[in-house]
Amino acid sequence: MGEPCEGDGDCASQVCSLDDCTGSGVCVDARILPVPGNSDRCLPPPPDDEWGSEEDGSTGEESGPLLDIGTDSSTTDTAETGNDSGCEKIDFLFVIDNSGSMADEQDRLIAAFPGFLDAIRDNVQGQDHHIMVVDSDENAAWVCEELNDGSHCSGGLNQQNCEGYPCGTAAMLDSCARELGGGVTYAYGGRASNMDCGFPAGRRYLTSDDANLDAAFACAGKVGTSGNSVERPMSSMVRALSAPLTDPGDCNEGFLREDAILVVTIVTDDPPIGAGDDAVATDPMPWYQAILDAKGGDANASVVIGFLPTQDLSCVYGNQNTPVFEQFMSLVGTQGVSASVCDLDYAGVFANAISTIDTTCDTFEPPG
Repeated sequence: MGEPCEGDGDCASQVCSLDDCTGSGVCVDARILPVPGNSDRCLPPPPDDEWGSEEDGSTGEESGPLLDIGTDSSTTDTAETGNDSGCEKIDFLFVIDNSGSMADEQDRLIAAFPGFLDAIRDNVQGQDHHIMVVDSDENAAWVCEELNDGSHCSGGLNQQNCEGYPCGTAAMLDSCARELGGGVTYAYGGRASNMDCGFPAGRRYLTSDDANLDAAFACAGKVGTSGNSVERPMSSMVRALSAPLTDPGDCNEGFLREDAILVVTIVTDDPPIGAGDDAVATDPMPWYQAILDAKGGDANASVVIGFLPTQDLSCVYGNQNTPVFEQFMSLVGTQGVSASVCDLDYAGVFANAISTIDTTCDTFEPPG
């Protein structure tokens, strides 16, 4: 034991431990553990092979986050508590509106993604990731091909929101590309990446083990602006998380895992336009229920990050608020982080969500 202390400033190269097992603060070299049943004694720190050593990279020191998320004091090492709860896996679903006004918002999301994922790696224990993108309208390529005999395609006389779309692309797309809620592997349409994003064969999502993850997400996330103005981002989310698309052999097979937490990010400026538009829905409960069902009814096993047409409406058509999205986030409650889709700092919003994701992961109890 070292000298008595009341704070780290009283210790030279050590830290001040106020653990109850000492009865008072003392300067120590490392963490100390109470002796079970005898609170007035302390054991010395475990050897390096238990706490980790510099060689294996786990020194017990926290690595600094790349996003400005502050310091998380809630994370508890399961080796100290004996608690087996906590997630090892996270499934990330990105629901991205591909209507005509969404080019800038897609760019902001893509720019913020690498820092968000780095912060997850640095601050959340779940390191096994699935990442899937879906859009809000599955017919963008066919609209560009079919209107005016192809004159909406790149180089045509009437490009409108099909700018940059090369005619003939639709013929190269598989059947899942025309399923609302099917994972995007080839982003197509006006102002889209209009290329195969290089996903491994047989799946419509990326994993934390995939090479060039940031580039592949940037490709898939640039879903373009040829989607219908009757926008269905929430309908797409529901379908992405539900049968039949999640069934074995169907489009999104393998994305959702029972022993993973779910993080859904929604990026839409959907104003209430007309019939069939998600923004004119009167009851958001079916949207929330799809998330609950995906996690076996566990309301604490998911997080929703919403970039929505609320608060700042400067980029939203007609500056129209969409109350049903606010009602949806109210259902999500403390498991949600909401911001305006017009916010210029998507990285800051993601930074604010890290602590919620971390807590959700720490307290998660996998089924079985």
